[in-house]
Amino acid sequence: MNAIPKLAVIGASLMILEVLVARNLATVFGNTFEGVALAMNIALLGLAAGQILVTRGEERRSQPSHWCRIALLGCIPAGIWVIYLLPFIVEGSSIGGLSLIRISLSLPLLCGAIPLGAAITSAFNTSRAQVLERTSFGVCALDVGSAVGAALTPLLLLPGLGGFGTFACAMLMLLACCRAEEARTREPSELLERDAPVLNPSIMVAFWVGLISMSIQLGWVRALGEVLGSTLTIFGITSATALLGAALGAQSMPALRSRVGKERIQRFCWALWLISQGLSLLILSFAPHLFIYSVQMFSGAAGLWVYMSEVLIILMVVGPPSFFAGVLVPVMMVLHGEHGRLDRGAGVLQGAQLIGGVIGLGLTAVWALPQYGLLGLFIACGILTFAVGVPQLRKSGHGTSAGAFLCGALLFASAGSYWDSNLMGAGVFQWDRQEVASGEALTAWQNREIAGFFPGKLGNVLIEKDTAQNTGYLRVGGRIEGSVPLIPGEPSMADMPTEVLLGVLPTWTGKGSGSLLMVGLGGGTSVASAVETWDGEIIVLEIEPAVKAALLSPAGAEVFPHENAALLGRTAPQLVIDDARSYLVQNLRLWDAIVIQPSEPWLPWST
Repeated sequence: MNAIPKLAVIGASLMILEVLVARNLATVFGNTFEGVALAMNIALLGLAAGQILVTRGEERRSQPSHWCRIALLGCIPAGIWVIYLLPFIVEGSSIGGLSLIRISLSLPLLCGAIPLGAAITSAFNTSRAQVLERTSFGVCALDVGSAVGAALTPLLLLPGLGGFGTFACAMLMLLACCRAEEARTREPSELLERDAPVLNPSIMVAFWVGLISMSIQLGWVRALGEVLGSTLTIFGITSATALLGAALGAQSMPALRSRVGKERIQRFCWALWLISQGLSLLILSFAPHLFIYSVQMFSGAAGLWVYMSEVLIILMVVGPPSFFAGVLVPVMMVLHGEHGRLDRGAGVLQGAQLIGGVIGLGLTAVWALPQYGLLGLFIACGILTFAVGVPQLRKSGHGTSAGAFLCGALLFASAGSYWDSNLMGAGVFQWDRQEVASGEALTAWQNREIAGFFPGKLGNVLIEKDTAQNTGYLRVGGRIEGSVPLIPGEPSMADMPTEVLLGVLPTWTGKGSGSLLMVGLGGGTSVASAVETWDGEIIVLEIEPAVKAALLSPAGAEVFPHENAALLGRTAPQLVIDDARSYLVQNLRLWDAIVIQPSEPWLPWST
């Protein structure tokens, strides 16, 4: 197996391990940025460290098979740690709730991450004559392999093989990469040489490419999830499209470089990246209308056509920006490889891109999305793209690049004028298909009053008032999580019987006193019923902080008055913002009753 197929296999095995580790750590640390995402970022930083550190040596004899053997040995104890030892250590202990402790407990992941990063970099070790081909095909193979691993793991491997079988599959793939490569003829001067370090401006550009692209990708996942449904399928297609778009960009880089010129290609693709971001945002602004139109067009056909239209929307939104972002770093790798070591350029630039991506994910999840929402995130990324690209405008001897940057700015302005945050978070994927096909659904929603909009960490929270239905709704990420009648006693579409029953069930079927754990706050109706009937301690777990903020807001007091009062009285329950899985792992106390209701138990992705 030569270096290019080996990169594809490494990319696939790496993504399989990432999904598997995230799945297991979510149970221990919680499915939040402070939980599993923090641990995964430690692993990604280890991957970047491996990519960069292996370039420090002057010898060019390093082989990816050598590092794959080390990675194979390192992944075995790391897997044992994640699957068996870590849950045993954290179970019944609160040590997993501290960020510093979580970071320390995640350090064993570096045993596999660092050598995998070194294996990726060493696969770009080639002669000067093969720099362009190795860069293009190598980056493409790595991205395609990662896309395949990201898609197959949740859809086929985990359901069919389970956790242990999936881990064994990844180990077998790494084992296949351990076979030594064929001997290559190399000029003596290329085996041991001193070349200039990678230029700092190139490192910074790669860093910003990673930061911006990963921030946008997280925004895409959030926005498309609220419009098309936050399902595993939509997440997988969005992530795979981003990776395949970057792979296609890397594959097309030599042809673009030949046609545009090696001096102009970077600013050319940077300008088109900005334009494609604006076009993507414009298409995303119309995504709810496009989905509604597709349902109306294919109302009499099989659901497959609506599914294909969803895939088409994702391709239009994600594909073009990912393509042009995928060209930029390989271009700089080739520029360095023509005068120095390609593996050094690949390691430093790809490592810088990965570090930027980790920082971008953190800033987006913790700060940008909760503070400024999706539109603010996309506009901030556009402004940052423009600002980083300004130095390239000075190198242009004509107005083409300046015109392209102006075009991108106009597209962002147009998209901002059409953006409707309320409709984006209205969950059009949940609307009744017959009402959508007849054109009644959109009109009915437009007659609703949006009483409150609250940007959240995991999804936007909306409080809606529908006077025609005499119903108030609370949506999280587009899904209806609670509903109450606006005028009690009058006919309403509110799902009150189920919600009230869950609150009184512990008292009705049990002793009605002691400690009660309720998983999920939602609209607060079940919690309010429990407060009235349960005698004792009540703890409510909610993973999205914006849900609590919404119910305690003036809009919450207006639309959900009974629920709001139950959360503020002397008998108010204790609200804990945490993932229920990690909370129960870390807290071994016994409960007299536990209440948990999936948001929509009839749907396969309900949790």
